[in-house]
Amino acid sequence: MSVALPVLTLDAVQTHIGAYHILQGVDFVVPAGEVTMLLGRNGAGKTTTMRMIMGLWRASAGRILFDGM
Repeated sequence: MSVALPVLTLDAVQTHIGAYHILQGVDFVVPAGEVTMLLGRNGAGKTTTMRMIMGLWRASAGRILFDGM
């Protein structure tokens, strides 16, 4: 039995916008073939995280892997 690699991995991702430290060490994994939700209160960084995943904004630290790349 083989283990599928995660579709998406965020590892210690940080984002700065100007002088503001928006995301601070975000980690999560989206397993292949699974549904994953990103939940949080207003201002928690959901939209910023999605913009990072889509490549609209760059991480100032950490890494984002999609299909292992």
